[in-house]
Amino acid sequence: MLVQFDRVLLVGVLHHLTDDECIRLLSAIRVAFSESGKVVTIDPALVSGQHLIARGLAKLDRGRHVRTPPRYKTLIETSLEVESETVRHGLLRVPYTRVAYCAKVK
Repeated sequence: MLVQFDRVLLVGVLHHLTDDECIRLLSAIRVAFSESGKVVTIDPALVSGQHLIARGLAKLDRGRHVRTPPRYKTLIETSLEVESETVRHGLLRVPYTRVAYCAKVK
C-alpha cells in the first residue's frame, strides 16, 4: 500500500541541496502526494535591492545553494505547480530575506 500525504513542509531544506537533489526530492514528494497535496517551502533568498547584511548572511549560510526566487520557482515547477510566492524581509532581529512557496500537484 502506497502512503500518500496531503501536506509537506520543507523549512530551510532546498538551499542545502544541489539542483539535481532538489529535483529528485520534489519528484519523490509528488509521487507520494494525494490529489489535493500541497508543499510549502521556506528558504533564504537572494533578491535585488536587499539589505547588505541580509545578502551577506544568506551567502554565509551553511547551505551552499541559496538561490534567487525565480531559480527556486523553476526547480519547484519541475514537479509541482506553484500557487503562491512570498518574499519576506525583517522576520528576524537582523536583516534577513526568506522566500516561501506553496505548490500543488500538476
